[in-house]
Amino acid sequence: MQKSSILSILLVLTLANAVSAAPVGYISPRKSRISVSATLIALTKRQTEHLGNTTMKVDGQYDALLGRVSYGISDQIEVYGQIGMADAGLHQVQGTRQFERINNSGLETAWGAGVQAIVFENPKIDWNIGIDLQYLETNNHSGVAANGTTAGSRWEFDVIEWHVAAQIQKSFRVLDSWIGIKYSKAKFENLIIAGVPQIGSLASEDPLGFYTGINMPLSENWSMYAEARIIDETALSGGARYDF
Repeated sequence: MQKSSILSILLVLTLANAVSAAPVGYISPRKSRISVSATLIALTKRQTEHLGNTTMKVDGQYDALLGRVSYGISDQIEVYGQIGMADAGLHQVQGTRQFERINNSGLETAWGAGVQAIVFENPKIDWNIGIDLQYLETNNHSGVAANGTTAGSRWEFDVIEWHVAAQIQKSFRVLDSWIGIKYSKAKFENLIIAGVPQIGSLASEDPLGFYTGINMPLSENWSMYAEARIIDETALSGGARYDF
């Protein structure tokens, strides 16, 4: 591998910082192409309800440091894997006050995988339709409850989420844009409070969401992108990608 390619990989991986649920991004598979990317995501929040106590509402939040490696199976399909570190926390907003806030005590491993595909395209007006299927998981989070009936107790939990998304994409002279709809599920599960396993988990309330973004090519290999997501989650993200 050329020295410049190695440096490019290192640069992309160091661009990542404090991210959470990975965005969809611009879908552009190319056969046998390898890509690396990193994303900065902020302002992320999901409202959840306790499946064992539906009067309890909790805002689930988590950040992660993720790098992604993608491979083009064909000019229509691309697969990718993600790995990094994550930080998660909880904030109770409704129900009998078990806690006010649980701040995570440290970073834990995060990993995921997905597939993207172009399912329809119209080269005459340079637009297409792409889909994305993604899974993301981060485990062994823990934090001490502030206030409430469990104040001072250590909470432990895992975060698991997945989505199916479809977007319309359009290319312009200096950038690419997309707008899409996605169905997603997120769970804060395997709850343990003060060493005692709990029945039920915290599951996201709104499965349907919308998102939009832009991608700006900087050179033949480099591009930068930004994406906003609403309803099922609230998030603003931006990042960089290098195509070999």
